[in-house]
Amino acid sequence: MGLSVHIASVFIQHGVDSQIFFLMTNVGPVALEIYPGIRICQLVIQETVGEAIYEGRFKDYKAGH
Repeated sequence: MGLSVHIASVFIQHGVDSQIFFLMTNVGPVALEIYPGIRICQLVIQETVGEAIYEGRFKDYKAGH
């Protein structure tokens, strides 16, 4: 179809309380209609092991604030 979906960050660290951004681009020759509920990608959740807590600059980042 031509839809390219890229997550803005390769990994989402444990403890991060923020929104996840997906970058979508239509690289095809025809317009695409995207609507609520359409499945466009998958999110893979992996187990984390250890005691580390994320304290980086995006810890409490909220889009638009």
